[in-house]
Amino acid sequence: MNKKLHLSIVGYLLITFLFLFTSLFLLTRKNSSYEQININYEEASNPIDYKVYLKDNNFFESKYLGKGATYISSLIDYVAVDYNYKISFNELLTGNYKYKIKATIQANKATEAGNYWTKDYELLTKEESFTDTSYVSINQHLDLDYQQYNDLLSSFKKEYGLAIDGVLHLEMIIDLDGYIDDNSVIECDNNCNHLKKETVLKMDIPLTQNSVDISINTNESSNSKGTISYERRVSDSNTYIIIQVVAILLLIVCVVLVAVVISFLIKKQKMVSSYHKKVKKILNTYDSIIVNSGGIKDLSKYNVIKVNSFEELLDAHSEVRMPINFVELRSNCCMFILINNDIAWIYRVVGDDYEEE
Repeated sequence: MNKKLHLSIVGYLLITFLFLFTSLFLLTRKNSSYEQININYEEASNPIDYKVYLKDNNFFESKYLGKGATYISSLIDYVAVDYNYKISFNELLTGNYKYKIKATIQANKATEAGNYWTKDYELLTKEESFTDTSYVSINQHLDLDYQQYNDLLSSFKKEYGLAIDGVLHLEMIIDLDGYIDDNSVIECDNNCNHLKKETVLKMDIPLTQNSVDISINTNESSNSKGTISYERRVSDSNTYIIIQVVAILLLIVCVVLVAVVISFLIKKQKMVSSYHKKVKKILNTYDSIIVNSGGIKDLSKYNVIKVNSFEELLDAHSEVRMPINFVELRSNCCMFILINNDIAWIYRVVGDDYEEE
């Protein structure tokens, strides 16, 4: 195989491996890229409003007193609580939330830390879902029977003769789980793209206090804000399809290139160079007058005559009757040399072309 042909096959193989590597890389490439997402949220301020409804009396003309006033415990009938909770987001979220309202009676020691008795009451439980929304709003009304809890703690205090500082803790506990519902998003591990938040709205209502100056305290704060940041993998179906098509085309090209090389090598096995055919024919036909020579003799002392065909060399042989020397220089080059006295006739054969055998 000549050098030019060898380099051609090597070039085919290098291109094939390059295309194959590129194709496999594109085929195994994930259909995604990464981007950082920030879910910002903000809770509205003042989510709790309430009115304290009074028993029939000769002093207050209004049926109730508004938020933030001072109340006489013996005149309180019930407390009407309105929860107006709202949380907004900078992304459209899908998910669910649940909330419950819990009341806790505490009979605390009046003169030192600690309490004698605690009891919980679950007043309400609800669960809702939401889809592609930028906010969640909860509006819940509750009528709290103040006298029920006040009478219960008063009985405890009277029965055991204890000095008690009683209080009723009212809590609304909100658990929210929202996420971005987007088919192009490949969800990350451990729900990292979820906004999970618990909010507790509190009211503290004194009990067993028959005197004035009863205050109701809430834990309302102004605009709670926050951010959840995460990386998500975002798919691009159109780009992915194009990449896959290119990868398949490259793979097809690889198959074609391999087929071409294999086909050539198979064909090469069935082919023989015209050079070898020519040399073989001369050696077989004129075996009786040709001798193999191990190397090139020093021809500098001879008068060298180069002939263009083996027939011319035969004409010279018929005159001098000397054997013709065969010298193989390399795989596709040889010389036939006829020497007589100081004259050397040389016929040189060089070949690199191929033909069907």
